[in-house]
Amino acid sequence: MNEGRIYHILLMAAYLWPEGQRVQKDPAEHVRQFIEKNYGEQAVTDGMAVLKTLRSQNKMYADSGREDAIDAKLLNAGVNFAGADYETKLGVLAFYLGLAYEIWGYALLPTCKERLYTIAGLLGLQQDEVDILLDMTKPVADSPRTAALRVLGLQPNATKEEIKAVYRRLSLKYHPDRNVDKSEAERKEAEQRFKEIVAAKQVLDNIRD
Repeated sequence: MNEGRIYHILLMAAYLWPEGQRVQKDPAEHVRQFIEKNYGEQAVTDGMAVLKTLRSQNKMYADSGREDAIDAKLLNAGVNFAGADYETKLGVLAFYLGLAYEIWGYALLPTCKERLYTIAGLLGLQQDEVDILLDMTKPVADSPRTAALRVLGLQPNATKEEIKAVYRRLSLKYHPDRNVDKSEAERKEAEQRFKEIVAAKQVLDNIRD
């Protein structure tokens, strides 16, 4: 992942996780694992320090009625993702959804969902990408892993190699560029299927081992 994006990723994480917010689980550990996975263990200490500073700054802005300063920083963070590919954007969105669950639990408040929608917009995504991830990870009889594997047409015991191979095949099949000559209804169906496939892969990638 782009080294220069870590600050902007943490900036949006600070927006989602305001200082003083009571938490249900361990959002700090969720962030640590994301940083280590994408930037290496050596980046964790500095990254967590930056996140702490950003959360403190946001609280200061909010307490002084300067929410516009927070909005300005968020817009700047969004610009950093202008050239990112779709899979990267959805992977970052999946990270934020996992962070939201760590903060609020699975019963996400409307305020939290609105913040997720805002972040999606900053990433160049739409609300339906958030809703797809929410549907795939909401608590049901099946685990998020099983639900994501079902989207890919795989069994719960699927290996990483099988997941990678099926994802590649399906994402190519339903990619918008591969369906430009289809009818409008077929293009929309393929686009929706493509979003679900990429979302499933990101859910699987973000599940803690």
